[in-house]
Amino acid sequence: MIPARRLVCAALLLPLAAIAAPKKKVVTPPKERVVIQVSDGDSKRWNLAIGTAKTLQTEFGEDKIDVAIVAIGPGVNMLKEDSDVANRIENAISRKVFVMACGVSMKTLNISEDALVRHVFVVPSGAAEIIRRQRSGWTYLRP
Repeated sequence: MIPARRLVCAALLLPLAAIAAPKKKVVTPPKERVVIQVSDGDSKRWNLAIGTAKTLQTEFGEDKIDVAIVAIGPGVNMLKEDSDVANRIENAISRKVFVMACGVSMKTLNISEDALVRHVFVVPSGAAEIIRRQRSGWTYLRP
């Protein structure tokens, strides 16, 4: 009779033990973060950079990677609304690619913010922006 009681008690306590057991923590890998530098005023170079950004988003998943493109020097010219790649830049921005223009280069090239594709961010210094991102763990690419 005692063994039967033990069996009943064990059967009653087993679900409680499962509830009280610590749950395994699911570890989510950190987001990939990539900064792409473009300092060429060449549409082929820009198409390569934008294509690279899209490939990375496809490979990792748009929600698992942050991609930033930083334009420096003559590359800033390609961020203008009337550039050959303006539509591709707008498309990249719509896919949550951060596109930034170097403020120093804009001043040097006499380009106003109003001339840029919508939603392009202007940073004080493109080079400094890249350095800051690298320091905080971003991977640097220059296609």
